Amino acid sequence: MWFSLSSRKQKSAIYLCAGQLVGYKRVDLAVEAFTRMGKRLVVIGEGPERARLQAMAGPTISFLGRAPFDVLRESLARCRALVFPGEEDFGIVPVEAMASGRPVLAYGRGGAMDTVVPGVTGLLFERQTADDIVATVERFEREETRFDSFVLRRHATAFDASVFKRRMGALVEEALAASARLPVDDIAIARSRLAPAAPARVPLVATAP
Repeated sequence: MWFSLSSRKQKSAIYLCAGQLVGYKRVDLAVEAFTRMGKRLVVIGEGPERARLQAMAGPTISFLGRAPFDVLRESLARCRALVFPGEEDFGIVPVEAMASGRPVLAYGRGGAMDTVVPGVTGLLFERQTADDIVATVERFEREETRFDSFVLRRHATAFDASVFKRRMGALVEEALAASARLPVDDIAIARSRLAPAAPARVPLVATAP
């Protein structure tokens, strides 16, 4: 994996929020919450929301813009925790944070529900609000000693590309082995059940994402 544990022994007091600065990422909630708490938050990323976010940010919030990969990797390894307030289908940054041995404080919807194990690799907050982020940060700081960087990194390896390929390969081999054990007539029946009765002709036209 490209991300690694920090060699520094001293715990950082800085939280991190990383990603494109666009509306649905809800970085504004993190900025509002950390401004209210007076805690340090570093925001890595660029986008149309940056000016608005900087206008609402207090003196404890820093914006690094579009940082080089090495800066992102080092920031993830040294932060106290990653704050992930948006809802995404997957979300790679939380996995990168865990691969760096850092806990994730995330909104409990979307991909975070599959990648973050509450109480083990981070904490999830129920409502997408600054109040919930404040409460989650306060809870995290009370329970911080329970999070083990080596456990976090081991959990992140489950989402590594090599692991995914190996699991997919095993599934394909299992499916092929199962089909090889079926008589020819049974295979035809199984295929007919999987196929639609009257397949529609779908034009191969690319659609906008």
